[in-house]
Amino acid sequence: MKKIILTLFILSLSGCVQYSLVPAKTTTGGGIQITPSIAWNKAPSQYNPGKNTEVWTADGQSLNQLVFVGGVSTGSPIFKQPNKNIPMPAFSSDMLPNEIEEMVETSIKNRYNGQVAVDTSNLRPAKFGDNRGFRFNVEYFTVNGLQTKGDVIASIKDDQLYMIIFTAAGMHYYDKYIGEVEKLFASAAF
Repeated sequence: MKKIILTLFILSLSGCVQYSLVPAKTTTGGGIQITPSIAWNKAPSQYNPGKNTEVWTADGQSLNQLVFVGGVSTGSPIFKQPNKNIPMPAFSSDMLPNEIEEMVETSIKNRYNGQVAVDTSNLRPAKFGDNRGFRFNVEYFTVNGLQTKGDVIASIKDDQLYMIIFTAAGMHYYDKYIGEVEKLFASAAF
């Protein structure tokens, strides 16, 4: 009996996934090189919302997260489809910045099965790495009522989309980390 319990315990541990520490040094997130000034935690790959994505968090994904989106080709969505009844919009290399803003807005909404109203605002030009890009703000309330604010920076290089999406709880965590995120955006290269 003890052997069975021990075996079940060991098998249950193998199902546990761990976040890995991302030290404060130059590193790569989703194909984008950045230099964080604080340590972040890289989420296990099964928590990545898309094929070409990587997720980092400082305090847990429900409180704050950075989603690195690297090298999305024409015809591909930025996020996986949560269910077959809610399709994700696909990227096209000829999209204008406002169309990519709308694609991100719809993609975030569809990640929550269409149950959240997402607002984007303040679309503006921005340097992203050595590339001309753009930025915008995002805001929504989760299905549990948590106000979430964020910033997105994006650029198209060689017909592929590169993007960093920062979202955090609006009450405390957005203001706590936006300075660090500004430094990450400024350090990006791809």
